[in-house]
Amino acid sequence: TKSLFNFYSSTTAIMTITRFLSPFLIKSYKQQYQIRTIGTFFHSIKGDNYYKIAVNDRIGEGIIQKYYTTRNYRKKQNQRELEENQNNFNNDKDSKNDILLQGISNSETLNDLLHFQHQSITEFQPFHISSFLYKVTQLRKDLQSINNDPKVFDPLLSRTITTIKEFDAPSLARTAHGIAKISSQTKISVDPSFWKVLEEEAVKVELWEARHMSRILWAFAKVNYNSPELFSSMALKIMSNLDEFNSQDLANTVWA
Repeated sequence: TKSLFNFYSSTTAIMTITRFLSPFLIKSYKQQYQIRTIGTFFHSIKGDNYYKIAVNDRIGEGIIQKYYTTRNYRKKQNQRELEENQNNFNNDKDSKNDILLQGISNSETLNDLLHFQHQSITEFQPFHISSFLYKVTQLRKDLQSINNDPKVFDPLLSRTITTIKEFDAPSLARTAHGIAKISSQTKISVDPSFWKVLEEEAVKVELWEARHMSRILWAFAKVNYNSPELFSSMALKIMSNLDEFNSQDLANTVWA
């Protein structure tokens, strides 16, 4: 390795010296020698470029030619490193997602969930939030304990607002449905501005499945939040996708 480094350094030095001094040296050589083809080339890989320094067959004429190589060694190497880093990032991200979802799933009581919320809320993404709320609705025996602290889910609601731009239709529907269901059975405090934000994002979504449309309409109706714009936009989508609705979806939609 040391020898290669020394060779590379020497070659680079020769290249640099030749580049700047050749015009002066060759001027004196022209007067003494008829320099024909000099088959000496100095090669150096530098960045994305391939440098070739040559003295061609013109009499005493130094030419430095710069070529972009088709084999872009450094560029390919950088690309490989970027891909490896992206793969590592994705693996870490998937692993973290699995840990969060596993933590939600393994929580057996509401206290376990709230403790997990306190530890990991800043890492929650939309599907974590909707999964968390679904898990809460399954712990029916513990729901009444929320009445002792109606603001217990404020960190979760704040996180929802923070990441609202990342929500897709399923996550919006499940989140709205979960909050509405908990609100209807407890004294949880949800500011109207929360529903306003959900409404604004829901109206922007173009593609909805039947079950998600019925869930989000049910949620807004359940908390008595008046949303003419959302219901009007959904009405058109419902009529064009009516065949996809099962009996439960139809019942929820008509009730809403």
